[in-house]
Amino acid sequence: MGPFIVVGGLLTILWSVVLVSSSIQQERIANDALQQLRLINNAVSQQTRGLLQGIESDLQVLDHWVQAHPDIDPRQDTALAGLMARLNEGTDGLVELGFASGSGASVMVPGAPLWQAGMPAIGWDAPGKTHVGVPLRGAPDQPWRWPVSRRLSHPAGDITGAVAWVDIAKLGTLHEGLREKQAGAIMLTKSDAVIIARTPVIDDLIGHELRQKGYPSLLPVGTSQGVFTYDGSLTGARGDRTVSYERLGSYPITVLVSQGVDQTMATFRSRRMALLVFLGLITLLAFGFSVVLARSQRTTRQSQAEFAALSASFPLGLFCTNTSGETTYANDAYFQALGVPRERLAWGWNEALEESQREVAKSAWKETVAKGRTMKSAMTIQRDGQRVMLSVRSGPLHVDGKLVGQVGSLEDITERTQQKQAQRMLTAIFEKSTDIVAQVDPQGRMLYLNPAGRAVLNMGSTESLGELRYDDFMPAHCEAQVRDEIMPTAIAKGIWVGETSVLASGGREIAVSEMLIVHRDEERRIEMFSVVMRDITGELRARMELQRSGSILDIVASTLPASVAVLDDQQRYLFTNAAFNRLMRRPGSETLGKTMRAVLDSTSYAQRVPHIEAALAGRRTMFESQREVDGNFFFLETTYIPFRGADGRVAGFVGLGQDVTAHKRQAQKLLDASQTDALTGTLNRAGFDLRIGEALVRAHQEAHLLALLCIDLDDFKPVNDAHGHAAGDALLKAVAHRLQQALRPSDVLARLGGDEFAVVLADIKDGKSAQTVARKIVSTLGAAFEIEGKSVCIGCSVGVALALNGQDTALTLMHRADAALYQAKRAGRGRFEMAEHVA
Repeated sequence: MGPFIVVGGLLTILWSVVLVSSSIQQERIANDALQQLRLINNAVSQQTRGLLQGIESDLQVLDHWVQAHPDIDPRQDTALAGLMARLNEGTDGLVELGFASGSGASVMVPGAPLWQAGMPAIGWDAPGKTHVGVPLRGAPDQPWRWPVSRRLSHPAGDITGAVAWVDIAKLGTLHEGLREKQAGAIMLTKSDAVIIARTPVIDDLIGHELRQKGYPSLLPVGTSQGVFTYDGSLTGARGDRTVSYERLGSYPITVLVSQGVDQTMATFRSRRMALLVFLGLITLLAFGFSVVLARSQRTTRQSQAEFAALSASFPLGLFCTNTSGETTYANDAYFQALGVPRERLAWGWNEALEESQREVAKSAWKETVAKGRTMKSAMTIQRDGQRVMLSVRSGPLHVDGKLVGQVGSLEDITERTQQKQAQRMLTAIFEKSTDIVAQVDPQGRMLYLNPAGRAVLNMGSTESLGELRYDDFMPAHCEAQVRDEIMPTAIAKGIWVGETSVLASGGREIAVSEMLIVHRDEERRIEMFSVVMRDITGELRARMELQRSGSILDIVASTLPASVAVLDDQQRYLFTNAAFNRLMRRPGSETLGKTMRAVLDSTSYAQRVPHIEAALAGRRTMFESQREVDGNFFFLETTYIPFRGADGRVAGFVGLGQDVTAHKRQAQKLLDASQTDALTGTLNRAGFDLRIGEALVRAHQEAHLLALLCIDLDDFKPVNDAHGHAAGDALLKAVAHRLQQALRPSDVLARLGGDEFAVVLADIKDGKSAQTVARKIVSTLGAAFEIEGKSVCIGCSVGVALALNGQDTALTLMHRADAALYQAKRAGRGRFEMAEHVA
């Protein structure tokens, strides 16, 4: 009865949770829908208020222009037409400016569209005040336009005032991006209940007072904002509608946002019914499963326990697959060998392979499993950044004569394979080497001698080394060198390299270059010595030819494009080639025999002192320097290479100089390209990380205030999906262009990826300055874009974080700005939020 009790209890809890959650969810959805209406209402109110404020500002500009040019007829002045064109451009066609007479009739000025001549008369308020009119149109087939007018302080002839005509269709397009889809609607009315705009459009309502349509005013009296419910009959909607409204204060405008009550809950009700049906099916399946489980429970537990204990204690990786080749079980050793988490059980082994091998390996494995073959192979994977070799053995698994998958084992053979490979390679090298290679124990007994060494001693390849010792190679006159120099140096430093002599068969003495290496165990005790000897008899003869070759080398060095100088251990110039003399701008005769301190200026010499000391200590060193010739700067890469005398001590060094100016310039171009976003021309993520790090350091050192703005486009993905990636790319370029125009030249703009941008405002006065820029960005990107002949509206959300106390890093500042951005999105998008100050 155990399975039945457990399943029954779980199902009871599940049904209780679902029913309670359903009730809570219904209430939460209703509250969320109301909150969403309020957020949309607030966004439309801010947008409308901003539009009217912008219009008011433009009308004041026209008023000031007329005052400043009292003797100029606006109908004839092209400068005024240019001013109006620039003001109109800022609204992307949403607003068209014009003038009107005292009777309210339109007065045509240069550049004014023809439709203004046919518009009905408008109304005026007192001078200096803005009058919000009712929607008008010249003819029934023409678009509705909403006049906002201002009486001029000083009329210009019969021109009494300036008018801003708002295109109601384009205003509806802006509202369309904000409203809730399906049953959602947005409406603007005047305080006298005249309808200005409605989205979705109902043409019969625009310009009419509610009372003319047979309806009293819907708004409650005496409140500036709130929520109410009405029956929806004004717009022909079925069922009750919830309406959020807000009056715009100084402007006689009211914004109403509505949503059908039934529409809000429709999705929830259908999902709840589907969930209840699904739970019913689960209940039936669960009790059926309990019957099966109860019958096989005891046998299964015992088998699983035995297998789990055996699998956990097994040193090899064990695995089992189904007939599709997916791994269905593996022990801990399997995951350790592959270096993948348990969450990637099914095809984790394939993901560990190099990407170019995955498809081939996966297809071959599926074929092996499907045909029930045995397999024995090895595979190479990347684990923790290293290449690892694994041995795989598997065979088919049959149950009741039916193939159900494969079982197998996995073993890490990396170290063993590497050891065998290294041993084979070393043995091959030693066996084929013409150098004498030997290994000697701490007592001097010979443990190994390669064929070259055996040939020197005239020993056969299979002849035993017997009691042969290291000393047997040494001539009598070299015993002191072995005792006093070779062995003490090798034991102290781990290696000795030098020249000595050895005895060949018949007592013949051979000059050799010898390297003696000391091998120690983990406790630093000497295990053995390795000896490598090379016959340098020919080299000694070659040295006799060195003087003859010197003149040839002089000719070669003189023709090299690189500068060459040879100096002794006292830093005196022994040789300079033509390229070096051209670089120093003096003939070689004025340089030879002089010291570097005498030839170079004090700054150049001081720069080279550490490198000279390293070269004279026997170390090769390289550095870069910058020189100016005829007003042009170039970079010189200099290498100091020490050389030794016959006694083995450093006798001086060779200086090689190479002009790397072109290489440096190309590297800088590549660096600039790697920090630039190819699509928008702004900085990419790498360039942004570098610039914000530098800006934070300067801000901390100079006690400046710095701000980071994280920008996310609100509706970019729908545009990209609807119009294609080409349109999306064009939109991203347009966004970057607008952002660059909205920022100072000193501000940093970067595209972090996708539709995410970031701005660094360095050296700002206070937090209000950052807010001003953020508000400007929201407004700029909120205006419509013209992409491939289509008007596209997206908008953006901005998170602002200030680096106030010098403690912020680029990472912490980005986290705070991201948090503020997320808050802006939750608050309805199309806005900015400031991150909390960190003390």
